[in-house]
Amino acid sequence: MTLKDKHFFALAIISQAYDIIKASTKVAVETKAHSRDLVTVVDKTVQEHINQAIQTQYPDDQIIGEENWTGKVDRLTDHVWVIDPIDGTTNFVKQQTDYGIMLAYFENGKSALSYVYLVDSGHLYYAIKGYGVYCNHHKLAKPKDLTLKESLIAIGIRENFNTSLLETIVNKAFDIRYYGSSAVDGTRTITGNLGAFINPAGGPWDFAPFILFAEELGLTMSNFAGEPLKITDYSDFIIASASVYQELKEELQAYTIE
Repeated sequence: MTLKDKHFFALAIISQAYDIIKASTKVAVETKAHSRDLVTVVDKTVQEHINQAIQTQYPDDQIIGEENWTGKVDRLTDHVWVIDPIDGTTNFVKQQTDYGIMLAYFENGKSALSYVYLVDSGHLYYAIKGYGVYCNHHKLAKPKDLTLKESLIAIGIRENFNTSLLETIVNKAFDIRYYGSSAVDGTRTITGNLGAFINPAGGPWDFAPFILFAEELGLTMSNFAGEPLKITDYSDFIIASASVYQELKEELQAYTIE
């Protein structure tokens, strides 16, 4: 199968996932690690559907999904899918907006296809390696290289309350806008509405699609130490304009939670 074949396959399963979500009339909610870490039967149903579709069409491909995550991945195959069936589950449960489906495909260790579908707005962002990033089939321009002073920054207040990183952003950035969903905060960064999206504890499914988006749009994306992100484990991460990243680089590298 060619990369083009996998692209059209991905578009089909995202459309099917959308249908499952929109057909859900009752949402049974459970908690995972803590009371604010939610999962619904819809998350699980979408995850299972995508898993089954991949296993049927590409039985040798590896799947890393939020709702079937069992721990750090020791080994990656040549063909890997990373799935977040509903990113922003709290938003989905509490307000039925600001959430999305996220999917990424890696080939021989390199990001090859990326997708973020914002369900409530109908905006589909996708990238094919070497061909740029698109929103609803319109190619995105490279975002302006904003400075920190010019930028709105997405960063969670609760998770970073006593950090010098948050203090620097409060004092030096134009302002903070945080939507509680990588799908939303990340896509607003790749379109230039935000100067950066910063997350101190993301799973592979939270950042995987944005690796290719950043590469294709000339944005900076890494862990806080400035190293390339790995989809085998949880990681802190930032996606940002080059200027914002440079201004926050020292704070990121010194990041600690008191």
